[in-house]
Amino acid sequence: MPINHHQLFEAVTNALAPVGLTPSQTYSRRRPGGRSTSPRLAPEGRSYELEFWNQTDTTRRMLLKALQDNKHGLALTPAPTADGPTRSFNDGSLALSVSFHDIGELAAALRLPDGQESKAARTAIAAQQRLEKIRTRLASLPHRDTPSAPPGTGHTAALIELDGPRAFTGKDIADPKPTLRKGFAHGDRVTQFLRPITATDTAAIEEINDDELLDTDDVVNAAQATDADLDLDIQLPPEDTEDTAADRDLPRAANAIRDALRQLGHVPAPHTSPTGAPIEVWALWYEPIRGGAIPILLRHRTDGTLTTLLPGMPPMPYSDLHLALATGRGRLPRGKGADSEYTEFLRRALILDDPTPRMLLVGGRNLRSRGWAWLQTQHMRRDVLVLPGADPRESAELTVEDMAVQQPLARLGVRLPSQCPGLRIARVIPRDSAREVPHVFAQDDDRPYGITSGLFEIHERLYYALAPKPVQAKAPIGLDKFDPARPRAAAKRAWNPGALEIALPFLQPEDTDTAAWAQYVHALRTAHLHTTVPTRLPAQLHLADLAGRYIDTR
Repeated sequence: MPINHHQLFEAVTNALAPVGLTPSQTYSRRRPGGRSTSPRLAPEGRSYELEFWNQTDTTRRMLLKALQDNKHGLALTPAPTADGPTRSFNDGSLALSVSFHDIGELAAALRLPDGQESKAARTAIAAQQRLEKIRTRLASLPHRDTPSAPPGTGHTAALIELDGPRAFTGKDIADPKPTLRKGFAHGDRVTQFLRPITATDTAAIEEINDDELLDTDDVVNAAQATDADLDLDIQLPPEDTEDTAADRDLPRAANAIRDALRQLGHVPAPHTSPTGAPIEVWALWYEPIRGGAIPILLRHRTDGTLTTLLPGMPPMPYSDLHLALATGRGRLPRGKGADSEYTEFLRRALILDDPTPRMLLVGGRNLRSRGWAWLQTQHMRRDVLVLPGADPRESAELTVEDMAVQQPLARLGVRLPSQCPGLRIARVIPRDSAREVPHVFAQDDDRPYGITSGLFEIHERLYYALAPKPVQAKAPIGLDKFDPARPRAAAKRAWNPGALEIALPFLQPEDTDTAAWAQYVHALRTAHLHTTVPTRLPAQLHLADLAGRYIDTR
């Protein structure tokens, strides 16, 4: 709780004072011009195919209701056709073709064969058998007619009703979810999982009280969630309502559909830049895997189209990225001599001769040691870009006069804003288990602890961004978990803000309000159609991160 963090802070301060260690300064919120949230304008004229793979009629009916409901759902109008295996829905700008299927035994636990092999080896055998059943089942379906749609909106999303992980615990069984994701990906489908819709209030309460860590691509009934869940990608229903189980399940079903559409590239276009002009947002992301890594470039164009790039592949729609990762594409090795392959990809991704106005978001932690040393804090020099593969130490002593001469710049791999018109770069690092970004403590005007949000300038061009407290976080700010008079308080779940570090090492000469650009990056955390909760990362990095779930073996 915030009050307990303050108590710890005071205790540590007092303990370290005798040896001359004192707290850092207090930082005040910046209030730059520009939006604090991103507009969520849905793209026009998009068509998609959805498949509902259900265990029960209850879930099927709730998904149908979610498509049409005006308050919590998508407010789509069904086409005037009789009920059948496929139905159409639209609202003039979004058209969905929806088919219905019984998931049957495909959603059952994997039954591990007997034998002396390890559980992992027996799980692999059971998974391969299930993959064959999935392939056979998908091959038996009628041919799917791909709807006419703009580039980047192909493929089909399968919404799969599947029990939570606790249903698959046991000595000789395993969770089928990874196998389902892989099998459907090989069948040219992205997947969104939905736990069964409850039919009674009792069942709903059992699920609400489930204290498992939530899977961030499962939309679940949960009135409580861990700190990590509350700023990811789930829109959870508020606590302490008198809604029935059906009232809670409707938003859950609608959010599952929205998240499925997100995987097909149904996202809002980037909002205009602080200069008032349209701008593309690019994202460089790095997914570590066993023995190597997969670097990903995502390009978000001003019309909302998402394209992606993997090593050794041509540009592809965002929905193709999931399927490429599921089939083992884009992998680079790790080890001596491998940095050149990362460098080649990164230089290709930068497209330095492209004058398109763009903000490049870099998930900086791993790329700094894989081909782009300039991203390390000690090497970043304001508006002096050192290209991937170049040693920033060799250009560290360049003077302003030196930079007026082009030849040494090219030789050293250095570029200035005048040589990269339209390019801005933001290095983004969230607070997570690596603890590189410190924990922050907020103060209210009338007390030394509290909850805050907004943008805080730490140094020149270095900012911490804090998302607002979610509506689901209901515990009182002053609740003391260690109050002996309230023993039950220790079990209360609390929310505390986690800082997102935003560094702006490369901007254009006209970008005099650097805080406005930091605010722009921070506002991208709300640039979603599938959730109203600010995400841990800006939208484009968030989308690249989510695609990593499709990697077959890490």
